[in-house]
Amino acid sequence: MQEPILMSWSGGKDSCMALREIQNSGSYRVAALLTTVSVDYDRICMHGVRRTLLDRQVESLGLPVHAIHLSNDPSNDEYEAKMRETLIAYRERGVKAIAFGDLFLEDIRQYRELRLAEVEMTGVFFPLCSAFRGRSVRRERRVSQLRFRRTDLQRRSEFENRRDRFARWLLFL
Repeated sequence: MQEPILMSWSGGKDSCMALREIQNSGSYRVAALLTTVSVDYDRICMHGVRRTLLDRQVESLGLPVHAIHLSNDPSNDEYEAKMRETLIAYRERGVKAIAFGDLFLEDIRQYRELRLAEVEMTGVFFPLCSAFRGRSVRRERRVSQLRFRRTDLQRRSEFENRRDRFARWLLFL
């Protein structure tokens, strides 16, 4: 039997990739996508994704969404109180875990684990950093090195072209 789980949803690629991992694992059933939305701007607080895009994402995924509405510049107390209230409501319905896909900073992970323990829930972390980011960082480093080399080669060939043109010009004097 699949365990019901909430999916912390920012609308970004890491959340999407983590959702895919959760669904492919066969261990969990996503009860809802959980996100925070700014009341004033009607956007997801984390990345500023418009609510209309969130609605389209939810429609295409076929999953329910639970949006926690926060003021434009919420205090940490406001965020924690509304999140706590929401998590307790889901826990009472049998959901005991929430999945995160975008946490690669250890201090944020520890903060979330502490807050979840207060409401007797656990975090299921799909830190894409450990699964993908290591490769991604190495890949980006290689790509960056290749770009530098290519740029360096372009500069050298431009210099050589100018040098050759100058040498030809000197020959015709």
